[in-house]
Amino acid sequence: MSTNKSNTTNDTMKKIKDRISEVNWSYHWDRIKDKGGYIVFVLTFIFIKQIPYLPIIGNLIQDAQNRNIIPNIETLNSLFIHMVILLIFIVSWDLLSGYSGQVSFGHGFFLGLGSYFTVYYINGLTVNGRALFDGKSENFINIGFTTIDLNVFTAILVGATVSAIISILIGLITLRLKGTYFALITLILPLIALNLAKNLWEEYTGGDLGLQTRRLVKQEDKELSQIVWEEYYFYLIIMFISIGIMFWIAKSRFGLALQSIREDELAAKASGINVRLYKLFAMGVSAFFAGIAGGLMVQSVGSPIGVVNVGAFETQTSFTPVIYTILGGIGTISGPIMGTIILTIAIYYLALGLIQYPMIELRAIAIILILILRFQPRGLIKADKQLKNGLYIGIFMAILISFVEELVNLPQLLATWFDDEGIFGLDILNIKGRLIFYFFINTIIGYFAPDFIRWARLKTWGVWPSLPDFDPPK
Repeated sequence: MSTNKSNTTNDTMKKIKDRISEVNWSYHWDRIKDKGGYIVFVLTFIFIKQIPYLPIIGNLIQDAQNRNIIPNIETLNSLFIHMVILLIFIVSWDLLSGYSGQVSFGHGFFLGLGSYFTVYYINGLTVNGRALFDGKSENFINIGFTTIDLNVFTAILVGATVSAIISILIGLITLRLKGTYFALITLILPLIALNLAKNLWEEYTGGDLGLQTRRLVKQEDKELSQIVWEEYYFYLIIMFISIGIMFWIAKSRFGLALQSIREDELAAKASGINVRLYKLFAMGVSAFFAGIAGGLMVQSVGSPIGVVNVGAFETQTSFTPVIYTILGGIGTISGPIMGTIILTIAIYYLALGLIQYPMIELRAIAIILILILRFQPRGLIKADKQLKNGLYIGIFMAILISFVEELVNLPQLLATWFDDEGIFGLDILNIKGRLIFYFFINTIIGYFAPDFIRWARLKTWGVWPSLPDFDPPK
């Protein structure tokens, strides 16, 4: 009996070994590498607070913070909260414009609607003696890591729903237009809203001063440092859910139908797709998540109260998702995410690293965008390998040089070589200005180095450099 049991065990182990040997491990490893960016993105946003305290990496990060190479933990918190809200807003624009092809230049209109109706639901709204919203009192619930006001959270959903309904009503009129005409009509919407909010409806909008309301996370008996991190992680959960839903929609049959409408609307209609219905649904979903971002924006002003003002309807707000998405890559979910992360960090460093001329960081961003449109029209997410490698080398070498620059007196050398005007507007006396300079130079070197090496091999050995194996002449 023991012999039979031993044989059974051996057979089972043999089957397990055979199954393991049949697994195509290289295929699974390639899939992990393809998804590596998503994994790093998720882990970074989740553990951003704990990263400075990790055994090895944490010491390097704390040293970098001491050298002012990267911001301190409080600045990182505000930067990442801003990034989380932007990600929801920008991905929602890409779902409409990138997937269905209905390019909107007025997406900030729906962000502003979500913001204001969030406040109206909390504070109440009375028009001509008639109460449209009664206002809500505090209703705190504990969700484990924090305590939130359920009525404030409901207000964010109400604001997003109102934004979606209004977008569908607008879509019933505007979706008959296509291309440039649709884009121009959407551009008019926030301009009209801005004018009305500043002048005719100032008593309801608060004008430039805005309206105040209470916060989502309970503020009492807590230190500010605890409150901001509780808010961050709650916003992060909302961001993951929102982007997850939009990603699922984009990869579903609905998303495939939107792409077919974008590529050839007549062919999509001929194949039985209800083009008008799909466009309306895309507008509604996109405006809903823009409204979610607007509701969170009310809560992210960095003060004990929530504030909303007419700045949500500014033209700059509506063009933000256009710029960020084009940089990352339109028509993908990962493109806007990459563009948002890169540009948010770039604006932070440019604002501190450039000599303070008016709006100089926006001019620098405009130059970067023009170069991307000229040389990488599909965005950085689909950039060629040579450019990506150049960017990786630029980032790595810029950080490395920033750590060792004092050993070779590099800051003093640069200060003596260049005057107070800096290098192309970069403030060399500022570590962030030097960091941008190091990144720029090393990215160029990293990009052109492979071409130079091929040219050198061709001139030296006389063999076409793309051949993988060859012997040099003796």
